[in-house]
Amino acid sequence: MKYIVLIAGITIANVTNFEVTNNDTTHIQTYYNNGNIQSKGVKIYNIKEGEWTYYTAKGFPYKIEIYRTGRLLKSLNLRDYSGSSK
Repeated sequence: MKYIVLIAGITIANVTNFEVTNNDTTHIQTYYNNGNIQSKGVKIYNIKEGEWTYYTAKGFPYKIEIYRTGRLLKSLNLRDYSGSSK
């Protein structure tokens, strides 16, 4: 019986930005090099809109910002950068 051995080189890409666009609306998620999410939010006509959440490199949410037509309405700091609660 003969066996065929297939060795394939696998390359793992490092995704740092993921965008899904539907007409004028873009859902955005950015990532740290370690694979954890860095931020997520929505842009309409390339302008920030609604809730944007920001995360530490360890994956803890530390800030939420609320935008309306690109203007920052409110910013809420949840944690300091080390990931500990305030």
